[in-house]
Amino acid sequence: MSKREKRLYLFLAVFFILYVVVEQYRPEELVWVPTFSQKDKQPYGGYVLYERLDDFFESKDLSFQTIYELGDTTEQVLVLATEFAPSTEDVRVLMHKIAHGSDVLIGASYFSEEFLDSLGLEQDNEFFEPSSMNPIDSLKVSFGEEAAYYPGRLLLTAFEKDSTWTVGASNKKPVLIYKDFGEGRLVLTTVPLAFTNYGLLKSDGLKLPAMALNLLNTGSIVYNRYYHSGRMESQTPLRYLISQAPLRWALNLTLLGVMVLLIIGSRRKQRVIPLPDPRTNTTLLFIQTMGGLYHREGKHASAAQKLISHFLKSIREKYYMKELFSEEAYAQLSSKTGVKKSAVIQTFEIIQHVKNGGVVSEKMLTELNEKIEKFNIK
Repeated sequence: MSKREKRLYLFLAVFFILYVVVEQYRPEELVWVPTFSQKDKQPYGGYVLYERLDDFFESKDLSFQTIYELGDTTEQVLVLATEFAPSTEDVRVLMHKIAHGSDVLIGASYFSEEFLDSLGLEQDNEFFEPSSMNPIDSLKVSFGEEAAYYPGRLLLTAFEKDSTWTVGASNKKPVLIYKDFGEGRLVLTTVPLAFTNYGLLKSDGLKLPAMALNLLNTGSIVYNRYYHSGRMESQTPLRYLISQAPLRWALNLTLLGVMVLLIIGSRRKQRVIPLPDPRTNTTLLFIQTMGGLYHREGKHASAAQKLISHFLKSIREKYYMKELFSEEAYAQLSSKTGVKKSAVIQTFEIIQHVKNGGVVSEKMLTELNEKIEKFNIK
């Protein structure tokens, strides 16, 4: 690894660590969106409520199922949502649970007409005047001898009810009512945001939620989040990483860094690697050079002897043949080289003529060279 690459890796590592630290300790911006989530510490989250449920109930649990899917269990149920719109089957199972001993608290700014009609209730959506929609604690909610003040954006609607319902809290009109059905109790409120972190932590904010929770039995309670959050998917490690902003950015930077390294690495691998020149047969070059010299000077016999010497040496080394001048050797050489036996015999007859000191003409030298080339000896 070169010094330049080391500096690049060091820079990426330091940048990655600094970014994670800055993102981790950066003040989180406030998001005024209701989630009612037991993990959400934003103003309209439900972190404080879920932690304080232990003060009111023996045990607690979470559910992302419909009331119909919960079945005929007898634990208490807490539902918080911006809008509560249960199905017909949900309402049927809900009333059955209450009749058999479950206490249910439902907080929603808006209830569906079908649900309200099943209970003989109506909702006044224009009760609070626009002038009351201000951020200061200007609206008084009374419950018994106590009261709490909330900003107008937390109180949007009120109930229209008959005398069979008991008023638990009101601001001119009821905002929290309850009624017993069989062995259990149903509690309804139009102020679900009073149960959020913002509603609980403000001055006297715990009073209204505490009064509402005390209307329920002190056994186990299920905090049902289906009607606001829907059916949540399983929280895999990767999903958790993506859900956390600092970890999400850290993951993105890691992937970006890997891509950069891959690009750099691919460029290095794509460089042209020069191939070494193939090894040349210097002996053959020497023979060809000397043959050309003898040929130009008319020394055909000398050129033929050089050519023959190289040819015979190459045959012996390549095919491991000691004896070359015999019928058996000719047949064996023909089999190994693919040259016809008659051509092999003709070649070696010329070789015998040269070795015996016979006259070598230019024509014979040319014929010898052509016959030797057929053996493809390099």
